[in-house]
Amino acid sequence: MLPLLLPAQSMARLHAMNAATWRHDAFARAAFDAAEVDQVIAQLTAVAEGIIYAPPVQVLMRQLVLAK
Repeated sequence: MLPLLLPAQSMARLHAMNAATWRHDAFARAAFDAAEVDQVIAQLTAVAEGIIYAPPVQVLMRQLVLAK
């Protein structure tokens, strides 16, 4: 595994778009409070736009090489 530091703005943009999509899923609507989801999306969007500062996000990258 390779640890990577990714910009918080990029990661927040990615997760805000994902949350905006799955928030309409039947399971998500039943499992999560809509107002809380809206708040999380708004905060992620604010990070993505640079309004709220967040430090880089550390992720672990794995690589799979297939050969025949």
